[in-house]
Amino acid sequence: MMVITHVSLQPWRGALANQVQTSRGALHNRRGWWLTLRIDEQDDYGIGHGDACPMPQFGAEDAQACFEALHNWTTLASNETISVPARAQRQGWLDSFELPPVARSALCQAVWSAEAALKRESLSRHFSRSGGHDSNLEHRLVSSSKEAAQAIEMGFKALKIKVGLASADRELERIAAIMSTCPDDIEVRLDANGAWNIETALKLWQGLGDLGVTLVEEPINSRDRADWNELGSLQGPQIWLDESCRTSEQLARHPGRSVAHGLVIKPMFNGGLDLAVALGKEASASGLHLMVTSSLASRVEWTGACTVAATLTKVGLVAVGLDPQKAVVDCDQSPTSQKIVHPVAASARVYPTRQALCAGPKWNWQELADASAAYAAALRQCGVLPGDVVAIEARPTNEAIAALHGITWAGATVGLLDPHATAHEVQSALLALNPDWVIEGSQTLANTCEQSCRQMINPVPSTAKLRAPTWPLDAAFAMVLSSGSSGRPQANKLTASQLLHSLLGSVERLGHAASDRWLCPLPLHHVGGFCILVRTAWLSTCAEILPRFDKQRCISRLASGEVTLISVTPGWLDALVTDWSEQGQGPSQNLRAILVGGAALPTALRQRAETLKLPIAESWGMSETASQIATSSPSEPLVTLGIPILHTADVSSQGDNQLWVHGPLTPEGLLATRDKGQVLQGHVQLQGRADRVFQVGGENVSALEVERIAKQLQGVADVQAVPIPDKRYGNIVALLFEALPPVRVEALEAYMMRQLQAFKVPKVWIQVDELPKSSLGKKSVARAIHVAQRALQPLDRDQDLLGQRTALTAEAIDASVNVANHGVLDAALITTNREDQGHRTFADALERDTDVDAQPQGHRNTVIRLCVDQRHHPIALGHNVMQGQTNLDEHGLKSSVGHLESSGKERNSGGVDLDETDPMSMSDHCTTPISSAQEPIERRVRANEGEPLR
Repeated sequence: MMVITHVSLQPWRGALANQVQTSRGALHNRRGWWLTLRIDEQDDYGIGHGDACPMPQFGAEDAQACFEALHNWTTLASNETISVPARAQRQGWLDSFELPPVARSALCQAVWSAEAALKRESLSRHFSRSGGHDSNLEHRLVSSSKEAAQAIEMGFKALKIKVGLASADRELERIAAIMSTCPDDIEVRLDANGAWNIETALKLWQGLGDLGVTLVEEPINSRDRADWNELGSLQGPQIWLDESCRTSEQLARHPGRSVAHGLVIKPMFNGGLDLAVALGKEASASGLHLMVTSSLASRVEWTGACTVAATLTKVGLVAVGLDPQKAVVDCDQSPTSQKIVHPVAASARVYPTRQALCAGPKWNWQELADASAAYAAALRQCGVLPGDVVAIEARPTNEAIAALHGITWAGATVGLLDPHATAHEVQSALLALNPDWVIEGSQTLANTCEQSCRQMINPVPSTAKLRAPTWPLDAAFAMVLSSGSSGRPQANKLTASQLLHSLLGSVERLGHAASDRWLCPLPLHHVGGFCILVRTAWLSTCAEILPRFDKQRCISRLASGEVTLISVTPGWLDALVTDWSEQGQGPSQNLRAILVGGAALPTALRQRAETLKLPIAESWGMSETASQIATSSPSEPLVTLGIPILHTADVSSQGDNQLWVHGPLTPEGLLATRDKGQVLQGHVQLQGRADRVFQVGGENVSALEVERIAKQLQGVADVQAVPIPDKRYGNIVALLFEALPPVRVEALEAYMMRQLQAFKVPKVWIQVDELPKSSLGKKSVARAIHVAQRALQPLDRDQDLLGQRTALTAEAIDASVNVANHGVLDAALITTNREDQGHRTFADALERDTDVDAQPQGHRNTVIRLCVDQRHHPIALGHNVMQGQTNLDEHGLKSSVGHLESSGKERNSGGVDLDETDPMSMSDHCTTPISSAQEPIERRVRANEGEPLR
């Protein structure tokens, strides 16, 4: 008698090698649970695994019923001593637990494989006693002529085609097209999954026979014996039974039993190895042929199906469908993975009263754990199961952060969404994440889910709490989005192992103290912000979350002595360094590190930071690697060799200097980054991007995404989006476009503002007759950037636009702009057409000592909507101030335009909230209220002609 000494249940999830289209829906991904048990504490070999992967549309229990049955059994096995009987009594013992078929199959295989491992035998040899026979893996699922040709070239002698997807005529055409590529010795099998009614089947049957189709699995879904007898009386393919016959009882009562030629055995859906073999033997004894196939699950399930096939070769097995390349899910997890305690639960267990979170009220680790456990219980009540993917808008509040942790506490993978995303961006994000559930959030998210028929839930925590699970190291803990090479977002799975190694690398360079408080102005849907939450959880330290980057708030917190770490982008660091330089006072000495990432750190800014003796830690990383790959230590001077590579990463430069990463941060193997550079003495020198992604204020912008949206507008023939260097944000977006007939920029801009967040919307619009091309006739990014920069050059010199800038006086400022308490240098340009003051033209609006002649005539080709505070990016106030009068005429500018230098008060800025902070910055200067729905047009230039865009 063997005793079960350990049990565990681990969720898994994977993608099919190819999408499988069936009459009952498309299969893209599969998910299930591995049941692992040990039957001898003294022997390391006595470990076995079973797989439970329900497919309710094909006759098995649903995921909820399967999980609850296995969860209850593992709870029982953990609390009681369960002994496994000998072989002869085992089937009755398994039946006694009254598990549904798929759950029973997992337990059955786990027990048999554990016993086989204990005896140092393969599952097949141990289960069949005689060792069984090798199965002929002849069967491959195909859906097109191309796939059929590939399968035949690989040596397959039998092909299977899913049918029931179209009308009878179209079905025959598709089957005929596929079979036209097949030699005469290739067997073709069809699987209708009961999709045809008797009329359709009768219409098709003769044609299928003429084509040479060998058999059809489950052709009709009828309980009428007369229908089956009529179909069986015709000349044509063989009739095989499948999902309608999972048990001996179902086989005996089946109306098509008398005309059926064979039976398909699927061990998982039959209830396990023992019941599958018993059903096969009974069917064979009654004259039926047998075919064993897998259930499109993990390799654990495939191994079980192979075991059944090998056992049944002696009793009438004629065909199998166990092709591992097509029938096994591509899963990068393993049932043997080591597990760890949930980080929030671990911190609450050891340091319950230590401060954990400050995104408003202060929470300690016990409070955060309680809130996470309650949210997890509410998720379970909504139907969320371990292994599910749950998408949620990552908001910077204590409750929202508890919800993030609560999703993983429930054993699910958290999919992070941008709470400020547009409808287009939300739709693209959901397509990339492909979540099982979406948490209710913004109206934009609700509208998008309604249009795409995605299920939304609103978990309401109560007094119930869920026990924290242990997390497999190779299981996906979170999914974060990054800019894919195609311009569409890419979902990146972050495993617990990746996050732990990311933590190790961070501690390696930044150090660790129990009193650490990490100030986080980064958005939590980004890998940098999310990793701060995870790192502080594992280290039992505190995360102080800001809604967005607020320079004054950061200055204050960094001076308080409470904050020891902060993460910023180079643009934000520039704002902090400028303020500290002007005030002559830096942060507290308690600040151990300023982690700078998201973009390359400019040399000039690095030198300014060194002058102030700031503890700068420069970092390079990516979403796919759970953030940091290389990070400098703040205790060491920044070296010219580059950024030192972490001990958890192996970086190499190959080909055209593209950087590759390998190691525990890349669980799927060698990863090609989208950066170029060189590796010298353990340091990485970055040389730019290898793809068309650039950064605006620390946010990735895909030129392909911008171009794809722009080309959707009617009249736009071709476009090219390029980055233009910008002191504050690193880059801004410029768009060169061909339009015939001419397209109004307002229409193009308004459309893109609806589809994209503000930092992605072009700030520079240039219409050209033809996009710049290389000598090979391809679009040239370098030449496009050159055209954009050349078109904008005059606007970078005040004297070109205004003559002598210092000759202006505040008397020229329009009444709609308030510059009280500011002198001459605060005003650069303002024009007006107010008749009561006699100002009718550009020249009249300025004082007589202004050198108007210095303004070149070429500036009539430019429309300047607004130039604002030099520390803030230009936004469009023209429409707000003067009701949209923005056109030019031969006399010069007609609209009121303001250009103000920096005031003493500066607002938040950064790529992530351009649309939020800049308008508020201008509201300090303007008496006219500024709409939040501003238009971020900076400049418009028509490059090839002397007329402005209309």
